[in-house]
Order: sequence, then structure tokens, then C-alpha cells
Amino acid sequence: MIKETPLNSLHRALGAKMTEFGGWDMPEHYGNIWDEYNAVRTKVGLFDTSHMRAFLIEGRDANAYLQFLTPRHIGIKHGKVEYAVLTNKDGGAVDDCLVACLSPEEYLVVVNAGNIDKDFGWMERHNAGFDVALWKRTRYTGMLALQGPRAEKVLTKCVANPTTLQKMKRYNFFATSMEGYTVLIFRTGYTGEDGFEIFCEPVFLPFFWEMLLVRGDPEGIAPCGLGARDLCRLEAWMPLYEHELTEERGPVEANLRFAIDLHKPFFFIGRAAIESKYQERRRETLIGLRTIERGAIIRRGCDIATANGNIIGRVSSGAPYPNGTSLGMGFVTCDGELPLGTSIQILIHKKWRPAFVAERKWMGTSKEEM
Repeated sequence: MIKETPLNSLHRALGAKMTEFGGWDMPEHYGNIWDEYNAVRTKVGLFDTSHMRAFLIEGRDANAYLQFLTPRHIGIKHGKVEYAVLTNKDGGAVDDCLVACLSPEEYLVVVNAGNIDKDFGWMERHNAGFDVALWKRTRYTGMLALQGPRAEKVLTKCVANPTTLQKMKRYNFFATSMEGYTVLIFRTGYTGEDGFEIFCEPVFLPFFWEMLLVRGDPEGIAPCGLGARDLCRLEAWMPLYEHELTEERGPVEANLRFAIDLHKPFFFIGRAAIESKYQERRRETLIGLRTIERGAIIRRGCDIATANGNIIGRVSSGAPYPNGTSLGMGFVTCDGELPLGTSIQILIHKKWRPAFVAERKWMGTSKEEM
């Protein structure tokens, strides 16, 4: 049975085209994906992210337990948010997540919508010997994402302490209130833009959604669906579970080296496999892709070949780009790494199209000084 977020009726009232995603009925767009993409890149966009879930881990061994679940070194500084990958014994990805430190003995772990039950089961099966308690539902089950260069201007109109919000750095969070209701504000997101994720009790989601749209109207706010989100995350080269991360492909294959600390003084699940993968001369690796010709749209499953026609991999994600070309990501197997700018070919509609290896780096849109 497809699940619905507390905002489902509001999405439909706004004319959203709905689609199934991770077992949830979610808005794909509200009329025009490009308009929503442009709102995120030039103004501000509002996303319903309440299909995701924030687990609570608490107890004397909370930090040690998280160190065991992920190759990332998880800190103990209150207010810090870290991206991490939960790894299996083969170095593949159970899921990717955000870890927020409430205290050295209390963390929130934000996981993907389609993996809620799987992730919680995995964590329960691997907590033996740790003095921790796991909670699948918390008061912060409601989630919204406000993304774009004007996101801060909109949110300062809504929170009790706007000065703290303005001073907050990326990948940090703080507790505050909106119209008297307690919320957590993360300065994170899935678009590459400056932005915030708002965590609250689900009952308040419709109220906050409407409030943000009203107070954000002078800044050009737009409700945004999965279509704009996918294009923005691709442009920012952010992985999507079941595309760039799977049970077979983990942080090594996805080139998420910042999320692996082989020097941390903790054993973690999959450590031996990850160490072994780094010793391999020839292994699968994720690269960025850009086409050259207009109208040649990269899609998942397209073959990737060298300039002389040797097939070396397959596309994991792809989408059209505003200038008429296309961008995407794909896994290739070769000796060493393909240098940036290397000419390649992608099989699109049974025709080989010219492309090149693109740098997986996004600087973001400059924040407006207004």
C-alpha cells in the first residue's frame, strides 16, 4: 500500500502531478519542472521531505555504536551534522544518511524513505554489546526542505531567533521554535544550494508549509517536486540510493572518500572489504558525465564506451540540462581513474553520442546580499 505524507491533500490542491517514490505518493512537479529548478537556483524552493525518517539513538555507547555502523568518524560536538554511509560486511551501502549530534549520548540518524524498515532492522541486528536504545519514531518525524539563495531570508521571518539562524554554518543545526512550536533546523540539503531542513512534529507540517509559502512569496518561493530535486542533486553530483549507492556498491565505488576514515580508532562493519578495495588497481568507480550535442539525453542504463568504442560501464543516473545537453553519473571499470575531460561515448536510443568525463564538483549559487 502506497503511503501518504501529511501534506498529500495540499500537494493535490496545488495541482501537483503525483508519483510513487520509495513506497510513498509524492509530487513529481506542480506544473513545470524547469520553473521549479530555476526557483531553487535563483530564488527559493520548498520541498516535502516528510517521507524520510529520523531515528533516535541514545545511550552511553551511542557514539561507539555509530562508529561501528559507518566508516565515517562520527563526532561528539553538539549541533554538528555529518553525512555518512551505513556499510555492510562487503563494503556495500545499506543506506546513506545524515547523523546529527544532540549530545555524545544522543543522535538523530536521518535515512531515506524507501529504506526506513530495512535500515532500522539492520541497526537493531547490530546493536548487541552496545548500551543503546533505538527509536524508530520521534517527535521530529515531520520534515520540510527550504532550498535556494533566498532560503535564509524566508526562514528568518519564521523562527524565534533569526540571528542564530543567520550565523549558523553549513552542516550544523540548532533547536528553535516557529510560532511557538519546537523545531530543529539543519543547514543542509540535497540540491547543492544554501538551504535548510526543518524537523517538527508531523501534525504541524500543513501549518508550516502554508506559512513558508505565504512569507516566502515576496522572495519568489515555489513548491517543488521530485523532478526538480533530481535535477538539482545531479547538478550537485549527489548520490541517490539504488542508483549510485547499493548493497553491492558502497562509498569506495561512489568515490565518497570524505565519508571513509580508515585511521579512526574504531572497527566498523565492512572495514576489511573497504581496505581491500582500495588496494585494487582495476575496480569500478563513479564518474560524472556530460553530453556535447543538444537533445542527447543521458538516462539510467545507457552504456558508456571509450572514444574508440570499448564498453567500460553503464549510466546510473541522468537528466536533461537547461542548455539542451545532458548530465549524469555512471560506473566504469578501468585501470586507474579517467582524467577529467576524457572523451567518451554514451549509447542513447541505439546511437553513440559524444560526451566527456565531467568534474563532480558544484560550487553553488552565490548567496544574495540583500
